[in-house]
Amino acid sequence: MAHATVHRPRGEIVYEHPLRALDGDGTPYRARVLAAQNDRGTFDGWLELVAERGARAVLRTERETVQATRDDVAYWASGLGALYLHGALERAKRRAGWTPPRLALVVREHDVTVVADDGRAYRPRTCARWERDGHWSAWIELVDVDHGTIVTTGAETSQPSLAAVAYWADGLEPIYFEGALRRAASGRTR
Repeated sequence: MAHATVHRPRGEIVYEHPLRALDGDGTPYRARVLAAQNDRGTFDGWLELVAERGARAVLRTERETVQATRDDVAYWASGLGALYLHGALERAKRRAGWTPPRLALVVREHDVTVVADDGRAYRPRTCARWERDGHWSAWIELVDVDHGTIVTTGAETSQPSLAAVAYWADGLEPIYFEGALRRAASGRTR
C-alpha cells in the first residue's frame, strides 16, 4: 500500500509520544502532537504520525482536542495510550485516502464456553467489518464446539476504529455471551 503525505497546518510540536502505533503491515509510526492557537484563543491539538521505515510518510489527523493552553495540549497528549494512537493512525490513514478492507475480520477469540438450553456448547468470537460511513460494525459469532456450525448476532456495536472494537471485545463478560447466544439463536446460521 502506498502512503500519502499530508501536509500539516502551522503548529508547534508540543509532545513526542514514547509509544509507537503499528499499521496492518507492521510499519511503526512515531506520534507527535502539535498545537496551534485558533480564532477563539484556545489551542487546537492534532497528531502527526511519521512512518519509521519505508517512504517516511507523514500522516495527520484532524483536530483531536481543544485546550485552554499549549501546555494543556501537551498534558492531554501525555495521557494517550496505545489504543488511542492506533485509532489516530487509522483516522489519519483514512484522511489520506486509505480505505480499510470490507472483509469481515475475527477480532477476538474469547476463552469462554457458552452452553445453550439444548446442551450444545459454543465458543464465541468477536468479528468486525469496516462500513462505508467510516465506522467498524461488530458482532458476535458463536461456533458450535462439536459441529462447527456458526450462529451470528446482528450488529452489537459500532466503533470508530478496529482498535476500539478490540477494546470493546476485551471488556465482554461471560454473561454477555449467554445473551448473545440467545439473540443469535433467533437469527441466522451459517
